[in-house]
This record gives sequence, C-alpha cells and structure tokens, in this order.
Amino acid sequence: TVIARHGQEGMYVETGTILYTIADLSKVWVRLEAYETDLPWIHYGQPLTFTTEAYPGVDFEGTVAFIDPMLDPATRTVGVRVNVDNAAGRLKPGMFVRAVVKSKIATGGRVMDPGLAGKWICPMHPEVVKEALGGCDLCGMALVHAEDLGYVPLNHTEADRPLVIPATAPLITGKRAIVYVQNTEADAPEFHGREIVLGARAGNYYIVASGLEEGELVVTNGAFKIDSALQLQAKPSMMSAVSEVPLAQKAPAVERITAPEAFRAGLGGLFEVYAKVQSALAGDDGAGAKTQFVTVREHLESIDAASLSSEAGGYWTPRAKTLDAALARMEATDDIAEMRAAFGPLSDALTEAIQTFGAETAQPIFRFHCPMALGDGAYWLQDHEKLVNPYYGSPMLDCGTREETLQEGGADA
Repeated sequence: TVIARHGQEGMYVETGTILYTIADLSKVWVRLEAYETDLPWIHYGQPLTFTTEAYPGVDFEGTVAFIDPMLDPATRTVGVRVNVDNAAGRLKPGMFVRAVVKSKIATGGRVMDPGLAGKWICPMHPEVVKEALGGCDLCGMALVHAEDLGYVPLNHTEADRPLVIPATAPLITGKRAIVYVQNTEADAPEFHGREIVLGARAGNYYIVASGLEEGELVVTNGAFKIDSALQLQAKPSMMSAVSEVPLAQKAPAVERITAPEAFRAGLGGLFEVYAKVQSALAGDDGAGAKTQFVTVREHLESIDAASLSSEAGGYWTPRAKTLDAALARMEATDDIAEMRAAFGPLSDALTEAIQTFGAETAQPIFRFHCPMALGDGAYWLQDHEKLVNPYYGSPMLDCGTREETLQEGGADA
C-alpha cells in the first residue's frame, strides 16, 4: 500500500530519489503505554485485546512483542509493542486504542499461561508458537521455552495458587496494611487487627504476600467502623499499629526503652547480616541477597525477647512480626524487584527497634533516604557513609541522602 507519494509526473529525478513510501499493512504494530502498576501482569508473548474509537464494540486481538526496558520519567509509563494481524485493513496507523490484558497468576504474582505450557516461542515473533524446539517460520531464529520467558509451568495451577483478599478488606496506612480477622473460637463475634504484607493489586483483589492463612475469615466491608470503635475505647487499632511515618520525621524524638545487653547484642547481629543484604541489593545481586536470608532469619529467631519488660515486649513484638513478614516475602521470590519492595518494611522495622533499644555492634549505623524509591520514598540503613541505593542499584546507585547517624562506631551505651 502506498502511504506517501514524494514524486510528481514530469519532475526530474536522480538515482536514489524517493518516489513513494510503501508498507505492508496486513500486519501492524500497536504501541501502548503501561503504568508501573500494570507491569507485573504483562509478559512477552501474552495475548491481549484492544478497542478503537473507529469501531465501537469491536475487540481486536494482538500479541505482546516487546516491553521497553526503560521507564519514561515524564509519564511514568513503559512502552509496550503489540503485533496485530490486519488482513481486513480496518486498523489505520495513527489510530488511538485502549488495551486490556487478562492474566492468570500464581503465588508471588507470577504470570502463568496454561496455553503456553511446554510450548516454544520465537523471541522475535511471539505469534509463532510450536510444540517442539525448532526455528521460527518467519525469521529463522531458534525458539525458546515458555518458562524461560517467565511463565509459570502448567503443573503449578492447582498447588501454587496465590492467596487473595478483596480490595475492600485491608486498611492501608502508607506502606502498611491492617485487616481484621475473626476469632472463630469466641462465643460472641470478635475481631482482631493484624498487620499483613500485600503484594500487587489484581483488579478488585490484593495478593497477600504474608500474614494470612487460607481459610481465615477477614472483614471485607466495615473494617473502618470496627477500627474507629476500638480507637474510641483506647484499644489497639490501626492507629496504634507500627507507624508508617519514618522516625526521623516524628516529633518529639523517640524515647529509649531499656533492654538487656543480650537483646541489644541480638539487634546488633541482626543489623550486621541486614547490611550484607543491603549491599547485595545495591550491587544488583539478587542471588547474593537470597543467600543471606537464612542467616537473617536465624539472627531474628535467636533474639531473646523473653527477658524484655512488658513495655519493651509490647514495642518489640509488632516490629518482630513486620521483620518476619517482610523476610518471608523476600524468601519466597527470586525477583530482585520483589526483594527490594519487601526491603522497605524490613528496614523501617529494624530502624525503629534500633532507635528505641539501641544495638550492640562495633559498626556505625547510618540512615539514608531515597525520595523516589517504592513510589513515595523509602529509607534504609548502612554500616558505612558512602551512599549505595539498594532500591535501584546501578541505574541510580547514588540517589538519596544521608538522614542521620543512628549510632556511632562501637557498642551502644
């Protein structure tokens, strides 16, 4: 099809003069912009549908052929290219479209596609799918296994389903989420608030990374009324859970709570292994960070909380639960982006504990802040003054500022 005419009858032309621009419009590209929150649900080779203003009510189909590795800082979107058959010629270059992707997911929000189980896909033409290894019919490139593109195998569809709750269930306070869980053993209706770790939002549901078990009953409507009633009665509520406000922003300053030396030594040891995870994430070494998780958990479980006073124990227990939940979320994935998302609440809880109790460690403890990390900014700790950002790694290694020195070198007094 001629899409542009550059020459006129009778004009003088030389070798190489462009007379016409032609294109095969039987296949077209659709260029889409996906928000950051859409990215967990989009994979190469994934089918989608889209509509146009020209043909209301008509759904067109295409296949994701390319996902831009860079995010546009101006629009906060990522470009997605879709290959579309256009044999009827109804799609014209320049049309505006709106697309919908429907994903099936396993635990951790991993995308699965039963139709691609055991199949082989062309890295250049995702519409070319074969039952066995071979070459692409269009370009000759060697096909790759669907699992190598990040799809969960078919045998995970039953045993590896994600745990989800309705989006109306959690009370979200900054980076934390509280749900009210029914005590089924009580004679009268009774609900207890519990802090959980949420994964990505999938439509009208949230994936639960940790904090809930299958079969537990949670309040899906009216949780805020329960919480308000508890606040009026001065009982533990959403507002008395671990605060989402970083301690550096609180006023007045945090009051120290006396804790035994053995407990503070445990916090010091926990910080030292935490620092290794921070260093690995800053170095884009997800595998290296994962090797430290067992050690982090061992240090967390070895901390002797039985010796704490009731006041100290009441402060430490919710922080310990946050640390455990964030660590479980990091242990459950090989995706460094997911590790970094869980590293935020892990850092906040450890910071609050160290600021409140102090830590027995020979290393100094510095606190840093990145205003761009995790959407609305995030904090982390380091054992040295040179800023290395664990949330972005090499692309933005020095993004952030040093906020404060929690502790000078040497054991805490």
